[in-house]
Amino acid sequence: MNIPTQFKFEQNFEELAINVLGAENINAQKARDANEIRSNTIQVYFETGEALEDNSKFIDNKKEYTTFSGSLSFLVISNRLLGNDHTNQVALVRHMMMNKMATLDSAYYDIFDIKPLASSFQQLEEDNLDSTSLVFEIIFGIKEFTDIGS
Repeated sequence: MNIPTQFKFEQNFEELAINVLGAENINAQKARDANEIRSNTIQVYFETGEALEDNSKFIDNKKEYTTFSGSLSFLVISNRLLGNDHTNQVALVRHMMMNKMATLDSAYYDIFDIKPLASSFQQLEEDNLDSTSLVFEIIFGIKEFTDIGS
């Protein structure tokens, strides 16, 4: 079966975020692909939430949902001994996720809202590591919903 790319939410949003971080010379990787969590690398993962009624459509007399929620999470880990600037990396993630930055614009999705949900900080003293988790809610719609196949 040929799966339309626009339904690969996790892959698409994670790659978009990693590419933006890479353009800023920040190492990033998909959390689900990582063999180990390394300092000075931002782990990125996307989780799909629920379908929203906003823009549902009837296709072949069947109701189909085209708008969804999801969460895009970043785990920023910095090593103090290596001189990594943890605060700047966290700030960069927050800045790139502002709606006006259009970070997640793509050929597949309309981004209706990006909302910061929470962040949490943890010091791992024994390893000289700082760890911050940031979570953003994404409301998005699939742009092309006509050629979805069966």
